[in-house]
Amino acid sequence: MENLGKQLKERRIELGLTIEQVSEKTRLTIKHIRALEEGDLKYFNDDLSYLRYYVKAYCDILQIPFESIKDQLNFSIQDYTMAFDKNIMQQHEMMEKNIQENSKKITKPKKIKTMKKKKFNIDMSLISLLSIVVAIILGLLFAFVVWMQSTQNKSQETNYVEEKPPVAVAPQPEENKNEPTQSSTQPSTTGSEEKKEEKKELKVEKTSDTTYVIKGLPTDSEIDMEITFGSNSSFRALVDGVVLTDPAAKSYYPYKTVLHVKEKVKANKKIQLAFGFMQNNTIKINGKDIEISPNILNKQGSAILEFSVEGE
Repeated sequence: MENLGKQLKERRIELGLTIEQVSEKTRLTIKHIRALEEGDLKYFNDDLSYLRYYVKAYCDILQIPFESIKDQLNFSIQDYTMAFDKNIMQQHEMMEKNIQENSKKITKPKKIKTMKKKKFNIDMSLISLLSIVVAIILGLLFAFVVWMQSTQNKSQETNYVEEKPPVAVAPQPEENKNEPTQSSTQPSTTGSEEKKEEKKELKVEKTSDTTYVIKGLPTDSEIDMEITFGSNSSFRALVDGVVLTDPAAKSYYPYKTVLHVKEKVKANKKIQLAFGFMQNNTIKINGKDIEISPNILNKQGSAILEFSVEGE
């Protein structure tokens, strides 16, 4: 990548262009242009999937055919990605090794020494004293129960009230059966009330391994994309080609991190999810699991999934 960056810089100087002029024409930041000319792939760690677009835009301004340097760029990206993946695998191995070492350090519980039973002599005077105390307590309880029963009987005698005979209810005259009831004269509205607008359901159709179509949601309703990382990975979300700041485009550690990409439904809107490491990542839209092709789900490298929105 350093050789490629050197070629771009020499061509820019040859054309008499400054970095600021290139930035205005390509809409790339000055930091992006300097990183490209220095061959600094680490600077593009969070958006490595879009490095080709940056280089192509720079080549167009410098009048360099992109196809002439395409293979050189792909080899540089492939070498960097393999080194990045190898680093992640080493981190996983170190974590597992530390877990195994810590588990071995757990000490076994110490045996509890049993106490020998000591023989003791029975103190008869203490037993006789306890017997007297128990007898006194039982006598007091019996006296309390008898007193409570007597007070309850007296309260029942004083609170006795004679029951009054039931009052007869005079029969009411029957209503005229020939008169129309209120329900028959008034128009029925239950039919119209029971008719409710059918609730629209979300449908996600997979058109290829990496493209989907979102259907069934009304315009201006919310799309909630829930991404769960199954591995450490860089990530960025784009809407109609514009990188979102929420969630931020960066690398996410540790794995099992959950992100939400929330957007309003608008016809022909395109949402792109770019992963630096795709393996075991899952996606839900409004709580519905999205089917990901096995060759994409098990991919140990970068992947871009695109969702097209159809408004109602």
